[in-house]
Amino acid sequence: MLISNGLRLIFFCLLFLAQPISFHMARHTFATTITLSHGIPIETVSKMLGHTSINI
Repeated sequence: MLISNGLRLIFFCLLFLAQPISFHMARHTFATTITLSHGIPIETVSKMLGHTSINI
């Protein structure tokens, strides 16, 4: 099955846009599910993720 260049561009754009969202979801899951649920202090998690402040 042949895919037109226009359709390839649409697929590429969708995959490119989905990548940062996936990375963000992975960071969030790591921070909440893996670290905080195992009792690691939020200050330590914040430093591991490169945050300078815990405040919003």
